Amino acid sequence: MCVYIKLTYFSSATMPVTLHCLEVNNHVDPRVSTFVIPVGATINMDGTALYEAVAALFIANVNKITMNFGNVVTIRCVIKGHL
Repeated sequence: MCVYIKLTYFSSATMPVTLHCLEVNNHVDPRVSTFVIPVGATINMDGTALYEAVAALFIANVNKITMNFGNVVTIRCVIKGHL
């Protein structure tokens, strides 16, 4: 059985709401939240793709599927949308 997990991420449209919730509801210092949220949103754009590639390789390894260089490149291209 294969389980697929899709990570959620911040977009620029939700950042004001996220900042408000952090600062008002969770009492996070605005100096911290205004730095961490934009950086996290930017990093997560590539982080999700990296997670999906690593998950695909892990699942192949668990199922004892040998992955050669061509297979790894194919996974990378499919996740990035080049194929």
